[in-house]
Amino acid sequence: MATDEDKKWQIDRWARLFKASRWEELRMIAAQDTEMTDTAKTLYDKNQDEYARNWALAREMFLFEERCRKAREKKALAELEEARKENAELKKETSKTKNEVSKAKDEASKAKSEASKAKKENERLRALLAANGIDPDA
Repeated sequence: MATDEDKKWQIDRWARLFKASRWEELRMIAAQDTEMTDTAKTLYDKNQDEYARNWALAREMFLFEERCRKAREKKALAELEEARKENAELKKETSKTKNEVSKAKDEASKAKSEASKAKKENERLRALLAANGIDPDA
């Protein structure tokens, strides 16, 4: 509560001016006195400067974060492309290895077949030698 002396010096009005929570309230209180009007205008201008600075700062932060996001995205896309190329190379190598394994299996199968034929031929010849009275182990 304001005392009579506070009211005499209009301290209560100045206190209301600085306690105002909205610009409209500030203007209504300041409308009664040119000094208060000047003070209210200065407060408004200073706060608008701060408001503008905050917006500019927020914009700069957004643009910085956007540049960082785009850089991360570009890096991730480059890494993805590199991984795709590596994957394609690995697929080629895998296909080549599968072909080599398949060829080796075919060759092993042929060798096994030839060994089987040679064994049968050997058995036939040994039997022929034995039938003619020749010892095949001599």
